[in-house]
Amino acid sequence: MTTVATKLITGAPANMKTVNVCDVVWDFSSYNGTATYIYTIWQCPEDYVVLSAGYEILTAGTATATLDLGKAGGTELLSAIALDAVAGTKGQGAMAAPVFFQDSDTIDVQINTATDILGKIRIWWVGIDVSESHTVADIS
Repeated sequence: MTTVATKLITGAPANMKTVNVCDVVWDFSSYNGTATYIYTIWQCPEDYVVLSAGYEILTAGTATATLDLGKAGGTELLSAIALDAVAGTKGQGAMAAPVFFQDSDTIDVQINTATDILGKIRIWWVGIDVSESHTVADIS
């Protein structure tokens, strides 16, 4: 039997990062876009990792449309959200792994296949700024 040495680090490091919960309410009566149009909803800070994302339909849309949320031209955090779902419908993305954003990246929404949506959705994501992270302790 092999013995593995373990060193437990106790106490919080001085440079501990904070996990952020961010959300935005998107009212399509104000921003009624056309199919495939991409809207930037947030400019990510340098070295930001999104851990999870989700949504809540606040007002059902009037057209059959879906919405994708993710990195512009890249990884989706949420895909094919039905904007005409019943108010109160909630969901969370099935992200295979956390998504890394750099300083030039944005979180965007893209409307698929419809116009005249006229609904309202709350989109949220949980992330952490990992810039300038340091070693907690020397484990040598």
